[in-house]
Amino acid sequence: MQNLTLDQQEFLNFNLKTRNFHACLAQFTIADLSDVAATNYHYDRSGVQEPYLDDDAFDNLVKYIIDNSNPDFQRVLESHTYNENFRLPVPMPGISQMYTIEDFQSWLRLALNSSHNASHIVALKTAKHDGISVELVYESGTLKKAYSKYNGFEGKDIYRVAKDCLSIPTTIANANARLVIRGELEMRKSVFSAKYHGEWKNARNMVAGLFRRKESSEEVRDVDFIAYEICESADDEFETCRSHQLNYLASVGFEIPYYEIYEYPAHKIEDWDAMAADWDHLEETISIIRSEDDGLDYAVDGWVLEIDNLSTASEMGLESDGLYRQSRRKFKINFAEDSVVANVLGIEWRLHKDGDFRGRAVLEPVEICGVTVTHASIFNAYYVKHGRLKIETHKPDHPIGKGAVVRLIRSGDVIPHVMEILTPAAEPDLPKESEWGPIGWDDNEVHMITLDPDHPAVKFRKIVRFFSCLGTENFGIPTMYTLFENGWNTIDGILDLTLNNIDKLNGIEGFGEIKRRNIHEAVKAAVSDIYYPNLMAGIDCFGKAVGIGRLEIVFNSWGDECMAWEGYSEDEIYENVKTLALFGDLTSRSFAKGVPLFLDFMKSHSKYLTLRPYIQQEIAAVSTKLEGAKVVFTGFRDDELEVAIKEHGGEIGTWTNSTIVVAKDTSIIRPKIQKLIDKGARFVSRDVFKEELR
Repeated sequence: MQNLTLDQQEFLNFNLKTRNFHACLAQFTIADLSDVAATNYHYDRSGVQEPYLDDDAFDNLVKYIIDNSNPDFQRVLESHTYNENFRLPVPMPGISQMYTIEDFQSWLRLALNSSHNASHIVALKTAKHDGISVELVYESGTLKKAYSKYNGFEGKDIYRVAKDCLSIPTTIANANARLVIRGELEMRKSVFSAKYHGEWKNARNMVAGLFRRKESSEEVRDVDFIAYEICESADDEFETCRSHQLNYLASVGFEIPYYEIYEYPAHKIEDWDAMAADWDHLEETISIIRSEDDGLDYAVDGWVLEIDNLSTASEMGLESDGLYRQSRRKFKINFAEDSVVANVLGIEWRLHKDGDFRGRAVLEPVEICGVTVTHASIFNAYYVKHGRLKIETHKPDHPIGKGAVVRLIRSGDVIPHVMEILTPAAEPDLPKESEWGPIGWDDNEVHMITLDPDHPAVKFRKIVRFFSCLGTENFGIPTMYTLFENGWNTIDGILDLTLNNIDKLNGIEGFGEIKRRNIHEAVKAAVSDIYYPNLMAGIDCFGKAVGIGRLEIVFNSWGDECMAWEGYSEDEIYENVKTLALFGDLTSRSFAKGVPLFLDFMKSHSKYLTLRPYIQQEIAAVSTKLEGAKVVFTGFRDDELEVAIKEHGGEIGTWTNSTIVVAKDTSIIRPKIQKLIDKGARFVSRDVFKEELR
């Protein structure tokens, strides 16, 4: 597993995007680059942390390795993975978590208000197994299909392996025309410890690996299937209560999770002390079922609480995916194996284009949840200085730096973050003026910032952002950096090259006539036929919260007149923009403050720029299949797909109100995606979504 610093990641992204392999090979061997590609592929597929490389950089690297080193490298990457995705028979999104006694009490109140028997609620408590989620399809009692969960709505076909799993019956005593059974694939802790410890990181990784393979293996016989739900049947035989489903599954030969049934009378639900006592009982019983002596021989990380009566569950509210999501909650504690103690070697800082410092902790390699990590997220410079958030005034100062000992927590299979400082450093490892020049704090005294508005790192990142937003091709970051180092350190200076001033580049090493001509053509193409919102985003004067999405709303609302604000006061601009979708008080004010900066830029640079005229796009209705739906994209942009969504009656939504999330890669579920899924949003791949609209 190849670990890269932030600078190394940036270096490779810069050079691989522009296919500058010579520069890469000056710093890395071909074996190193192959390891980087394999690590990036693992992170991208597993979601354990952010991939090192952007998609374009990764694709270029893989192609280079195939062409120059290993023709079978793509097969090597995919050799243990079966990549075809299928629609799951029944969607399998996540379960909302209860964090407090108030959550617990509110959930029971909702159930009571939804019940036809207002005197009490019956709840089912099942052990929450930490395995691989699977759906089995039986037709007339015979196993026909098996899928592992890839995301909430798509899965991998694992039938070729699942049919050899001894704990999955190939036939069951049931004449139901169609039965979909959900459960978890796991390996007993004792079996893993006795036979496979040392060969695999942990049991969960091993099971996932076995069932990603195209063909079965002997080890599959050591895997167990824990069945916990009948989520679809051809008749209403299993639509009375969840406990009946579990009893049936056990009767036809499935192993089921440990479960208990509790009755909650109405008066108990309103009794705070009683709720607090039951909350404590949940914590105590988790510890019991996880204990080495008396607990279950599986990895269990909490409870799943459900309303037993499925009629009540239905009354609580069906979400768009068709599951009784309101009736199901999980109760989980962060246990020791979800956290780990680590030694800090220092803090890596980088200067952002906005002038603030962003960093991460560098660690001695440590294993957490079966993954070796060498970095951890930190919140901000204040957190590094004090070892606490600014609002945590009750905590003592425990600075973070070399020599500190910290507790990490890794939640949701993402890069870990520092949860607690066990041993503070002698002094915080903050950005140093000897390295970065004059440094201060922002107005909130949370982020450290450069006091030099012309700091080379800030100026360079602004140049990179400008030309990136314009979609400049054949003008890579290494070339920009060479120009920057040789005096072309402003956007103005580079734009001046479009006026046939390329002879000014004479004398720069490596910049021959062809190179100079290519630079001239690349920059000139970038500033011709510019899409207005891209230019607005590239100038970067409207504040962090006003990104390309909001700027497109401004442009689509007012067209070529969207920046005709000459003579308007800041308040007048604010009042007008506030009427637009997604613009609240802060974003409207931020936009209004940026308008004079944008207008000044246009006055001094218009001679270089040619804007694409605004054309009002009339969208004819094709169908109403997306009526009422709000769609958001993640990992890609697709103008044609946006038009198709509107043609079918849908809208482009936001990360707070969308009902459909369309992803380039559905193997990675970020926290903002999970929040929408927990609210009932559908999560689907771009290819599947496009196919559905055809």
